[in-house]
Amino acid sequence: MKTRTMLLLTLIIVTGFTFTINVDIQQTSDYKYNLLIAHGILDTGHTPSAEPPIPFILLAALMGCLGEYWGLRAALGVSASLLALPAYLVASKLSGSEEAGLLLALVSVMNPFSYYLVRYCILKNLVGNLFLLTGMALLHRYSETSDRLNLGLLVGASAALLLSHVISFYTYLAYLASYMALSLVNKKQMNIFPILVTLPLILAVPLLAAQDLSLFLGVLPLTFNYPRFVEAWTYLPAATSLYAALNTLHGELRTAPIPTAAALVAVALHLGSWITKHGIGIRLLYMTYIPLTLTLATQLRPGANRRLWLFLAASYIPQYLAHFIPGGWL
Repeated sequence: MKTRTMLLLTLIIVTGFTFTINVDIQQTSDYKYNLLIAHGILDTGHTPSAEPPIPFILLAALMGCLGEYWGLRAALGVSASLLALPAYLVASKLSGSEEAGLLLALVSVMNPFSYYLVRYCILKNLVGNLFLLTGMALLHRYSETSDRLNLGLLVGASAALLLSHVISFYTYLAYLASYMALSLVNKKQMNIFPILVTLPLILAVPLLAAQDLSLFLGVLPLTFNYPRFVEAWTYLPAATSLYAALNTLHGELRTAPIPTAAALVAVALHLGSWITKHGIGIRLLYMTYIPLTLTLATQLRPGANRRLWLFLAASYIPQYLAHFIPGGWL
């Protein structure tokens, strides 16, 4: 990485952190629950529930150093801003351009979906998104290099994801399965080593996440209550992002299994947000920008359709303006 690129990436991370710690945080049930679990860790030394521990350990550590108010803001800010690093690494490789990687790094930390998660203190999603994109980036890197260092990092990211946010881990498994299937369709030699080394983690899911799994399956019947509580402008970037995913599927099915697998996951998350109740559906919708980092990176390669980016940028504007409309966000 060039010195200039490293400085710009650092600036993006600092800018994202500054932006997120100044967001007007709402004292929702997630806000209160995060503090409850973190205080439990500080008082007893262990998590007082069966929740995945990494987000709450991070929060407890920062609260111990900075206090409750700034500790929570710092935990949200760190989780959201560090997303720029894996976003840059995978986007610069897929697009073949450092500038495209920096652009997607900026989008990853300054987007309305991430803003929503910060404002409503959905810390587990933020930490899960960080490790989800890290796992995707490392899988792409390992598929090209097959070196042991990237394999070790991939296993570590997979374990951290499982211990951070179970639904994000399910999303990663769907991505992994899509990658395997598309590699077979592509008739390439598929590197199955990452699948083999993460198999113990996959088998551990029913034991470590039974409550989350039953909750997720319990809300799966088609309710279609979701549009009633989300403002119409939420679907502008969602619809545009879905188009980007489908556009990638159309053009990359036989040449790029990894971005195509990410596009399939993005489509599945959009559909899932429609057919589940709002508690789960909103979290699925606001995860879509993670796999779309990979699919959109392919749109920035030489010869790609750049008009898509203008449409995408325009569709995000109402999301930001929504903060200033009477009644605010969701």
